[in-house]
Amino acid sequence: MKPLKEQIEELRGRGYSAVLASAKVVHDVVLLAIARSGFKANGTLKGGVVMSALTKDIRRATLDTDIDFIHYPISEAGVRRFVKRLARSMSELTMSIRGRIIDLKHEDYRGKRIFLR
Repeated sequence: MKPLKEQIEELRGRGYSAVLASAKVVHDVVLLAIARSGFKANGTLKGGVVMSALTKDIRRATLDTDIDFIHYPISEAGVRRFVKRLARSMSELTMSIRGRIIDLKHEDYRGKRIFLR
C-alpha cells in the first residue's frame, strides 16, 4: 500500500480539496479493513461513498462512510468488536473509536454513529 500522505497528495492533484482527499483515503482504508477482516459479508455500503465511486465525480465526494450491517448486531458491544476486528486486520496502522458511540434514531431507522481515529 502506498503511504497515506502520498495517496492524499495524488487526489489533491486530481482536484480534491485537502479535507475530501483525506476522507477518501480513509474510506479506502476502511473498505480494505472490511475486506481483510472477513466482514464483507456482514456489511453493505451506501450513501456518498458509493455514489462517488460509481460516478467518479469529485462533487459527490463525502466525509462519512455509511455501512448497513447484515446479520450482525448494532449494539455498542457489536460496534466495538467490529472496529477492533478492523483494526487487527490493518497491521500497518492503528484504528480506534474516538469519543462515544452515538445512537441514531429516526422514524424507520436505528443506527450508530462513530468517529474513527
